[in-house]
Amino acid sequence: MKTLVSDVTITLDGNDYPLRPSLKAASAISNQYGGFMGAYQALANGNLQAIQFIVRQAIPTPDQRGISTQELNEMVWRTGTTTLTAPISKYLSRLQNGGRDPSGEDDDDAIADEGNEGNGEI
Repeated sequence: MKTLVSDVTITLDGNDYPLRPSLKAASAISNQYGGFMGAYQALANGNLQAIQFIVRQAIPTPDQRGISTQELNEMVWRTGTTTLTAPISKYLSRLQNGGRDPSGEDDDDAIADEGNEGNGEI
């Protein structure tokens, strides 16, 4: 099944990683935090574990480049929660809007199949 999605890009340790909106990531994040408002609250609080969880769910498997969960957690920590707050907030808003920018101003729309969705497996 094909879905119109709009990735958000973050930089960890000098490498760019896409945060790809997907139903699987949306469900995992919403379930983990009791809804998207809970995820936003954890993000606003600078909750490192929440940010690590969201990033892990969001990066598509092919883009994970064999990075272990521990390595990814360290990369997120080194990058810093304040640096990641804005792009993760943007990512959460896209999850709430079916993978698209709620403003309708997607510059980099892409068609992604379910096999390339973020899945949280590292």
